[in-house]
Amino acid sequence: MGGLAWSATDLWSEAEISLAERHWREGASVIDMVRALHGMGAQRTEGALRALMMRNPQRFPRRAPLKKTTGHLHAGNLRGKRAARELDPGYSPAVRLAEARAFDAASKRLPLAELAATQCRFPVNEAEPGDAHLFCGLPQARGCYCAHHAGRAFGGFFRAEAA
Repeated sequence: MGGLAWSATDLWSEAEISLAERHWREGASVIDMVRALHGMGAQRTEGALRALMMRNPQRFPRRAPLKKTTGHLHAGNLRGKRAARELDPGYSPAVRLAEARAFDAASKRLPLAELAATQCRFPVNEAEPGDAHLFCGLPQARGCYCAHHAGRAFGGFFRAEAA
């Protein structure tokens, strides 16, 4: 079967390749390029477009890898959370910790075996190994915690209250 060579460009019209190339040079993603091709009536898949791009590196040059941005406030960015917390005028770690300990001391302090299915399961004592662990026992508000402990567990506890 010698002499029967074909390439991915044989299956693409020059208009389709030019449109994809223009979008690539403008910084569009492969998915955006597939959508643009679909808009002109071409039924192309992401895999077919990637194959075309790999076989034509002169028309679809490699891009520099994206740089990771920092400073966004999202759930996993502790540095950003700390910075935002320090700017909060109502934040005071010592006062908040004292409030939390006072709430824990005033809770029902029940052992796990005595908790009903609808009672808060937040640990309220710092038990040593072998000692009894005690739990809040107030009615549950979110998940397996009361409203106060849900705020501490899931965030929002250290925010300043509206004055």
